[in-house]
Amino acid sequence: MGRQQPVAYQVIILLIFVSYSEEVQYEFVSDNEDVMSDCQDKPKGALGFDSLFDMSELTLNMSDDGVQIQGNVTSIWDVKPTDRIQGSFSVLYFDRGSWQPTILNIVTKEFCDVMYDERQFWYKFWTKHVINSKDVKDKCLNVPGTKLVMETFLTTAVFGFDVPLKEGRHKFKMDFRAFDENNVQRENSICFEMTGEFYKI
Repeated sequence: MGRQQPVAYQVIILLIFVSYSEEVQYEFVSDNEDVMSDCQDKPKGALGFDSLFDMSELTLNMSDDGVQIQGNVTSIWDVKPTDRIQGSFSVLYFDRGSWQPTILNIVTKEFCDVMYDERQFWYKFWTKHVINSKDVKDKCLNVPGTKLVMETFLTTAVFGFDVPLKEGRHKFKMDFRAFDENNVQRENSICFEMTGEFYKI
């Protein structure tokens, strides 16, 4: 029987930003009981994950096969519909007391243009399962109150990379930034991270 895991939704958000590859597969195990935390080096005014989505209508059940996801998420980020959204994702490696960058970095300057693009790697992990995508695909993350209705699906904490990873602690760092019509960045960016270890499978 599935085990309820209130914080599991935070893992799922990260799953969508990792490229799938059949060459090197890893399972990620978090070393933080809260799973997610604000970025240690977040800029002034930056907010955490709980300022991006309201997940109170999302239900997740853990099992040996993965995480079953069912329900809705609602955008709550206080930005404007006309803002350009830039998303970035990076994997860092803990070495000799500090976090070091790796070659695993992704920057999408026009995230809203490709959020529902089937060619993007996050599509199979996330937006493929938004059943009301035709109604909300033009609203992206920059329209507070937009509800994404998710079909029930099963996902796993397994990641694929095109290059092998070093052994030891790693950190996922995700950053969303909003830019106004004059291309000026708003201060209330979103920055969150997750630490843990990868195990090759």
